[in-house]
Amino acid sequence: MMWEGYGDERLVPHGRNSGSKMINHGEYSSYPMKWTSDRKSAMTSFKECYSNVLEPQDKYTSDYLVNKERFFAGGGFDFLVRLEKTFDNCASIC
Repeated sequence: MMWEGYGDERLVPHGRNSGSKMINHGEYSSYPMKWTSDRKSAMTSFKECYSNVLEPQDKYTSDYLVNKERFFAGGGFDFLVRLEKTFDNCASIC
């Protein structure tokens, strides 16, 4: 897969890893990239992913809460929505 080519050295600082499980790195954790060929279970936008997966599972709590609030207050969410609308078939970062 494309992301595995980057290796954990590049992925872990961004909260991701190339494995199949969450990895605890002391103060923070990294999560595996999830891929599917099943279009019914795939996310097509960051908004869909955030609303249906990340927010209900409280993925952005504790360590991430301050960054999440800064991201939303700074227009990050709106930027991703515009990015996905501008570049058709782009699921941005989700």
